[in-house]
Amino acid sequence: TAMVGFRTKMSEQSELYAEHRLHSPRDSERRVPEMVVGSEERWGPDQSGRSYAEYKTGQANSTLYSRAVAGIGRSYKLTRGLTADVAYERSHQTRVNEIGTDGDSNTLSVGVAYLANKNLSFTTRFETRYETLGHDRLQLVTLNRLLARLTPTTEFIARANMAVTQDLNRDAREAETMELNVGLAYRPLGDDFSLLLRA
Repeated sequence: TAMVGFRTKMSEQSELYAEHRLHSPRDSERRVPEMVVGSEERWGPDQSGRSYAEYKTGQANSTLYSRAVAGIGRSYKLTRGLTADVAYERSHQTRVNEIGTDGDSNTLSVGVAYLANKNLSFTTRFETRYETLGHDRLQLVTLNRLLARLTPTTEFIARANMAVTQDLNRDAREAETMELNVGLAYRPLGDDFSLLLRA
């Protein structure tokens, strides 16, 4: 996602922002513009909690849309270098000029990350989304990444992502995707120069 905008603090824990984003919708390589106005608040003893509300307007598939979004999430330190997070987001989409689709989307996600060891790190996330945009849909997504340092200048990188979308109205599988990438990164000069081999 590419973006340009501004942020201003309203207090020590909260801020207001306006951004123009260019992002890729889920399961698509297209870039679509989106205008976002929102606010965010950090909370908890270590500010590990986050709540936000946004209003978005943009265009996708030649159709204008407006969307109200609210979400809340928090991360937890399980042990040294190992964290877990849980988040929930609800959005409501409204048609513009009687074109498009009205509906709601509810997303619950859970993730775990291990970043304590410089030679080995991994992240994994599971997300479930229920949508009522034209059709009732249930989508399950898992995102996984592993990085292992083989030598001081060589790293092994692996990514495994999978998504399944079920059309609940027709009781039929609408889409299923699986992505597996493995690669080697050679950095003889640190981050200033690198060679990447990926399959």
